[in-house]
Amino acid sequence: MQYKRILNNLVMRLFLSWKHIISLCFVLLHLSLSIAHATVVPKQHRLLIINSYNEGAPWSQTLITPIMLQTSSILAHMNFTKEKESTPQAHIIKASEYFQKMHPEDVERMQQIHKNLASGKLQHAKEEFRIITEVEGRKFTDWLETNAVVDQYDEQGNPISLVGSLLLITERKRQEKALVTAREKALESERLKSAFLANMSHEIRTPLNAIIGFSSLLTTTEDEHEREEFISIIENNNQLLLQLISDILDLSKIEANTLDFNYQNVNLNGLARDVERTVRRRLQPNVVLKFIPGVTECHVQTERNRLSQVLINLLVNATI
Repeated sequence: MQYKRILNNLVMRLFLSWKHIISLCFVLLHLSLSIAHATVVPKQHRLLIINSYNEGAPWSQTLITPIMLQTSSILAHMNFTKEKESTPQAHIIKASEYFQKMHPEDVERMQQIHKNLASGKLQHAKEEFRIITEVEGRKFTDWLETNAVVDQYDEQGNPISLVGSLLLITERKRQEKALVTAREKALESERLKSAFLANMSHEIRTPLNAIIGFSSLLTTTEDEHEREEFISIIENNNQLLLQLISDILDLSKIEANTLDFNYQNVNLNGLARDVERTVRRRLQPNVVLKFIPGVTECHVQTERNRLSQVLINLLVNATI
């Protein structure tokens, strides 16, 4: 019985010992993984910048030497001066020329960002800027996007090198500008449509009043000459009213800015007389309207209904 108790105690101690050993192994494994993770993360952080854009050009710079780009494809058409250390795979340029070619509106901002990276105030930066290239007297502007991160530090903790990537985004900027322009045009089209509809009540009222007024006069006169004149006025305003209604119903043309104009040979003297007859009977008693031709014949290529509409509106507004 005593041997059995001793044997049980021995087994229990061995079990606890192995349990402690296994626990210790897990602790050591976790600690080693944490140390490895802490070592790898900074490196991954740097590589993330270089690999962020596969089509971009990775670059690096030691802060006491010119900027070095690992590929020349991005800057090939920008006429940067290659330093003598350059190779077919590495395009080395001076930092002074790099900033000299920048757009004046971007230089100060980019120089400050570079200064903050070099002093350690920033560990990472992502910016867009413009490079101006002059070719045979003509200036071309390219948009670039750069990602930059501090790569190495000295013993005092000061940055001594940077790495990053450079991406040509000129086409992307052109598309963004096109989208903004399209949006502005859409908003302007909406504004014009609203203004058009707001003014339609007045535009329709002018020919409609003429049709109603001269139709009433037509039933009261027996003079054949006056009847023909009234009928002509009613017919002209019928055409004008139909044109206005057609414009209202065809809003798609307004939005697309493609209103149709039916140009034809128009006798301006005849058009002015028609306008005079339409407006005269709507004048105030103390207002006199008289058309005096400047020449015997005057023909132009124009849109008769729209020109008539403009003249009638101007004259009617002038008498209010």
